[in-house]
Amino acid sequence: MCNVEGCDVQKIKARGYCSKHYSRWRRHRDPLCDRPRGYRHGGVGTKTYKIWEAMRQRCNNPNTKHYDSYGGRGIKTCSRWDDYATFLKDMGEKPEGLSIERRDNDKGYSPDNCYWATQKQQMRNMRRNVYLEHGGRRLCVSEWAEVTGICKETIWRRIKDGWSVSDALTKEPSLTRRSTNVFLEYKGITRTLTEWTRELGMHRKTIQGRLKRGWSVEKALSTQVKRSKR
Repeated sequence: MCNVEGCDVQKIKARGYCSKHYSRWRRHRDPLCDRPRGYRHGGVGTKTYKIWEAMRQRCNNPNTKHYDSYGGRGIKTCSRWDDYATFLKDMGEKPEGLSIERRDNDKGYSPDNCYWATQKQQMRNMRRNVYLEHGGRRLCVSEWAEVTGICKETIWRRIKDGWSVSDALTKEPSLTRRSTNVFLEYKGITRTLTEWTRELGMHRKTIQGRLKRGWSVEKALSTQVKRSKR
């Protein structure tokens, strides 16, 4: 039977489609697209059109690589967006560096559930992200790292070691002389305390002392050491 949901044609032409849906797939790379052969909207080849086409493919085409994560689990595009011109009217041209994202990963693509997002926003909205609740807030580990100033690798390690969420997000990292595995995140880069001392040319005790006094990681690593005049 044809792979298209609701189609009861049992004679398959190719790619798991009946003759009608295979013809649509050949013309538009979308078995559900029923636009006439001569239809033109001026968007073919643009970045926005490619986003729209890829969205339709992963929702409607079982032969697409990521279909199981989208159409295979019930994620569909709204009927309004069957037409590219309407999609373009609702979303506008794709801004540079952004891509389409859904606010709720369990719902489909529609005007009220989609927006143009940065790669960072998309990564934080992935289903495999782990969210922690503390103080009435529910954030992913990366967001908690920004809020608390504690490196996300440290939070992860604490949770895996059986720490409570409260302790994992509130206790300052231990900064003893033998502590070589304390991770610090600075300018989007995560390294051990020892690695930062080598790169910045700062003494380990200087950074440790600053952090113990309550300095933020950014301030502790960016403030230059004052040299005494002789």
